[in-house]
Amino acid sequence: MRQSKDRKKLHHYVHEAYLSQWRDASNTIHVLELSTGKPFAITGKGVGAESRFNDFTFDPMVISLLHYAFSRPLADKSPGSDAAELLLSLVRWAKDAEYLHKEHNFFEDLYEVYENKIGVTISQIKRAELAKSEVHEDWGLNLLFFYFLQLFRVRKTRDMLSGDIIYSTADGSITLDERQKREFMVAHMLINSLCAACDAYELGFTIRLRYALGTGKIINSDAPAVVRSSRMTHLHELRGWMPLTPRIAMELESVGSGFRSLISERISLDEVNHYNLSMAANAHKYLYFSSARQRADHNRYIARMRT
Repeated sequence: MRQSKDRKKLHHYVHEAYLSQWRDASNTIHVLELSTGKPFAITGKGVGAESRFNDFTFDPMVISLLHYAFSRPLADKSPGSDAAELLLSLVRWAKDAEYLHKEHNFFEDLYEVYENKIGVTISQIKRAELAKSEVHEDWGLNLLFFYFLQLFRVRKTRDMLSGDIIYSTADGSITLDERQKREFMVAHMLINSLCAACDAYELGFTIRLRYALGTGKIINSDAPAVVRSSRMTHLHELRGWMPLTPRIAMELESVGSGFRSLISERISLDEVNHYNLSMAANAHKYLYFSSARQRADHNRYIARMRT
């Protein structure tokens, strides 16, 4: 894993290069804050980011609790157990290693490993190269990684995990303080997302690449991975989607089918509008648009959501 030379203080919970697909010709992303209805535009890198969101101090208690939390999947040798074992080993190694700007950079550098791969895959999708035999089959794993990374690491997921985290030891129960709790969730969400991606890949799945060609554009948000399954208790029950570009969405279905398939199809303007309503309903705090006009067109619906 390549170490970054500069200290990373602004951490993206939605991948920066991914969100650049929504930048217009002037490098602007048009944003709407849901709670206030305030529209604004950003040309810098602050979209989908928060200061020190993924800081990690390698607290021994947090690392110990992480090993405990994943002890069962490691013992069961599920398909995702290799990913969990690898990441836990990396955390153990980095705890005592001379890693540059470790507290700020370790998890950001780790995310970059997977984000670079999804960047290549999205480029292949835009060029319609995935059907070519010379393109390696890892497209499916890359898309699964990206979907689950964006499902678990966003502010919405973190804010949903309220309440105390208690670690029971032989000497009694210990309640994690706020810093320990946040850092436990930073690592736990990443490991969980990669385990889920590996499990889904081994179980089989269908990904539909759905193209909106000349039929409107798909919006994005600070929680771009949508789960359509209600009261899901098992990975087999997962059905979800997320936008890849303003013109392309991915649908994930048939997890557990035993085979891996990729289907490409066009979608209508009505289907694009349905995606956009779903994205608006799933967003945490912000919606992202590829033009000021598109943002203005959605204001009426967003205003009804706020009431």
